[in-house]
Amino acid sequence: MKLNAGRAIGKCLKHPGVSPLLLATYPVLALLSNNITQMDPKIALRPWLVSVAVASALYWVLKRVLKHDHKASALLSLGLILFFSYGQVYDYLKTAQPLGLMLGRHRYLAPTWLLLLGLGAWWTLRVVKDHAAITHALNISAAVLLLLPMGQITSFSFSRLTARGSESDAAQTSSLTPRDPDHLPDIYLIILDKYARQDLLLANYGIDNQPFLAELEGLGFFVAECSQSNYDHTESSLASELNYDYLQNLLKVEPRETDHSLLWPLIKQSKVRRQLAALGYKMVAFETGYPWSQIEDADLYLRPPSRSSLLSQIQPFEAMLVKTTALSLLADAQALLVQGLSQDVYYLHYNRELFVLRMLEELPTTSGPKFVFAHVLVPHEPYIFTADGSLQTDSAFYREGWGLPIDDQHDYEGYRNQIAFINNRITSIIKAIIRDSETPPIILLQSDHGVAPDRNANLGAYYLPGGNAEGLYAGISSVNIFRVVFNTYFGTQYPLLPDHAYASPSLEMIYDLSISSDTLLTCPQEDAK
Repeated sequence: MKLNAGRAIGKCLKHPGVSPLLLATYPVLALLSNNITQMDPKIALRPWLVSVAVASALYWVLKRVLKHDHKASALLSLGLILFFSYGQVYDYLKTAQPLGLMLGRHRYLAPTWLLLLGLGAWWTLRVVKDHAAITHALNISAAVLLLLPMGQITSFSFSRLTARGSESDAAQTSSLTPRDPDHLPDIYLIILDKYARQDLLLANYGIDNQPFLAELEGLGFFVAECSQSNYDHTESSLASELNYDYLQNLLKVEPRETDHSLLWPLIKQSKVRRQLAALGYKMVAFETGYPWSQIEDADLYLRPPSRSSLLSQIQPFEAMLVKTTALSLLADAQALLVQGLSQDVYYLHYNRELFVLRMLEELPTTSGPKFVFAHVLVPHEPYIFTADGSLQTDSAFYREGWGLPIDDQHDYEGYRNQIAFINNRITSIIKAIIRDSETPPIILLQSDHGVAPDRNANLGAYYLPGGNAEGLYAGISSVNIFRVVFNTYFGTQYPLLPDHAYASPSLEMIYDLSISSDTLLTCPQEDAK
């Protein structure tokens, strides 16, 4: 049996159609393996199918044009290598500037790649005699190339399954005893991603946010002027808050661990959700475009109506893949087709955020009680909103990578625009929630983190109806918010935890934590009461 299997593999590695399929597969798997800790592997299925289908069609066409299987395979393999490497070489030359030369320009790289393709085609079709040997070598090389990303993905998937299998042993949650069981308040947790605290907005962006905060206070909010998130990245911050404890107590992981998916169940099946569900609360959640903050099994999971255009469904992973290929040449040149693709990708994001904000305004009329979890990706980049909420048409605000502006000036202006937009929009939403709710609601308006270099300095504003803000204080951190809410309205007696802020050296090393140096000198440094 082993001998037959070996012969089958050997025969397969000699087939001329193998290397194009493997070379079309490798870029997708390589990109997935580099981002596997932050993405669901299923996100790579569609781009892989498209890539393999296109490579297969091109191989079929070349076979008939050249009337030679091995020539077609060698020529297509060369083209695929050049196509999929173009964007990566371009980005390297643009950043590294070897020998101090600015070679990262399409005007230099595109002709070079065309020249390489022409020389390669001439050598393949006119010089090479044994095309079968070339095919065999390409097949083996491509197969070996795939081993590394496949190994990384397999290892990670196995560890993810193992981790999920142990999460059923999570600590039991205590029951809630509401003060008025017949009038349970709706609870809104609204996370404005990357919304910085007032002092940092003023220092880094020249934004005086006092008028917005004063309006919130006029509506009855307690604004924590020294608010801080306990962690400086979204997943860890949300996981901690929704389980009202520090990650160090929720997970036993090594600092070098890079598997972000260990945090996802803490977000999707949090203690807060389970405790409120036991009281009859319905969970309401939204599509965000990021699998770790999408709670698809919520009682009410809301997503914007899909447009008929195929391009409107392009995901961030697919946009990243496009940027690594020769399509980046067209995208950066703002050619009609790819510019339309790029704009459509960002329009999907723009439309999704508007949908979330619109539904937040309408949800009070939905029967409750309900726990609404809204992860709003504003003011976080991409900077697709102008100050008045219209779509930003200048792609310089979101051209680099997935939604990054092209320079510091566009970053500065783009962030200011989105703060202005969301301040205006969220104020009207909050007024509608308070006005249209049958029972006065609990509204927790926060950010998951702020902006560098003080990413723990976040927005914290809380509407606790009935004059129940006495449990709050200026320096309260996210880990204590639901402890205060449950103690105030649901009969628990959770002790408040010390307010610590932790920082990670990078997004990848999310569990490598150290105490952040972030402080606000004008505020008293209070421990939890």
